Amino acid sequence: MSGGLNKKLINNTDDFLRRYAIKTQSHYFYKKQQDNTNALSSGDYAVDLVPAPNEPHPAVYLQVRSRWGKLSHQLDCFFLSAKPNDVNRQTLPSDVDWFFTDLLTGCQFLIYGSPDRPTVEHNNSLDGSVDYGACLANAQRGGLLIRVSPGEQYDATGGECAVVVGHRQGGAWQFYMQRIDAAQKIHLTKFDAF
Repeated sequence: MSGGLNKKLINNTDDFLRRYAIKTQSHYFYKKQQDNTNALSSGDYAVDLVPAPNEPHPAVYLQVRSRWGKLSHQLDCFFLSAKPNDVNRQTLPSDVDWFFTDLLTGCQFLIYGSPDRPTVEHNNSLDGSVDYGACLANAQRGGLLIRVSPGEQYDATGGECAVVVGHRQGGAWQFYMQRIDAAQKIHLTKFDAF
């Protein structure tokens, strides 16, 4: 059970994302694989938001659910994981209304392509082998919609991190970037809907 957190996110996404930090790093998934050490791969999931203990601010984890009660407010989502020193690119499926990316801690994140089924891309370059400029140029050729990059939207070297959350409602996608600064304060950017 989400203790009403799913419903709060659904009913007032902006306020929820200003108040609760979304902890989406793949090893933060609650009770995943019993010990929570194996990374969750990209894909479609039904999730619950559950309170994250021992955090300096209100925070939630994503908990993968396999069955739902009659009155459940499930979140059918697509989770885009990070792949070390690689480009993880997926087109969002038409049967999900929520999107979460893995924690951005120096990664570049891009959204491009068709507004009704956009392509999301998580670029990770721990060793410098992924060329962020080339990834951006490719996305621009595909109709760049949103870019989140270190040094521009968040300062990874200064201890900041970010998460991108998307919500489709009435056929239109709305994306948000939740930036957590070094003092653990939440800053929310709401991108134009498409």
